[in-house]
Amino acid sequence: DDGEIKVRGNSTSECIKRPYRIKFPKKHKHDMVGNGYDARNWVLLANYLDPAMIRNAVSYYIGKEVGMEFCPGYQFADVVINDEYRGTYQITDQVEVGKNRINVDEDNGWFIEASRYDMVEEPCLTVGNLPLSIKNPEPSKEAEIAELKAQVEQWFTNLNNVFFNSDFATFTSPSAGWRAYLDEESL
Repeated sequence: DDGEIKVRGNSTSECIKRPYRIKFPKKHKHDMVGNGYDARNWVLLANYLDPAMIRNAVSYYIGKEVGMEFCPGYQFADVVINDEYRGTYQITDQVEVGKNRINVDEDNGWFIEASRYDMVEEPCLTVGNLPLSIKNPEPSKEAEIAELKAQVEQWFTNLNNVFFNSDFATFTSPSAGWRAYLDEESL
C-alpha cells in the first residue's frame, strides 16, 4: 500500500503555490505536528493568499485558547518535492471525523463542508446558493443518501429561516430559535 500526495483545496488549488494532502499507507501513521498522536492524513497548506502566512496558524491558536473541541495542530516546514524547493508550508491536521480530529459519531454525526460548485463532492446538495458536501456519515444505499440529504436540507432551511426572521422573540426562543439548531457551548 503506497502513500499518496495530491493537490487539495477549493479556490486555493488553482494558485501558483498549491496546497497538498498527504496520505500515508495504512500501517505508517505519523505525528507530523507534535500533537502526541499519529495519523495517516495530513495537509500542507500553501497559505498563498496570505503573504504573512500566519492567518490560519493564528486562527488555530485562538481556537485552542478559547477551548474549541477540535482545532487543527500545525507546524511550518520548508517543502522540497522531487528535489525542487516549493516554499514554506503549514503542515496541519486533515479536517475529518476521527479520534483526535472532529468528534462526531461516525455512523450518525454530521460533518458538512461548504464548497464551491466546481469542487463539491458526492453526496452533495445545494441549500439556497450554498453547495454542501456531506463528509459524514457515509451512507451507501441510494435511499439512505436521499434521506440524509433531505434531513440536511431541512435543517439548513430551518436555521436560515431563524436567522432571517424579523421576530426577535422567535430568534431567541430556546425551542424555536437558533438554540434549537445550534449547540450554544460549542458555537
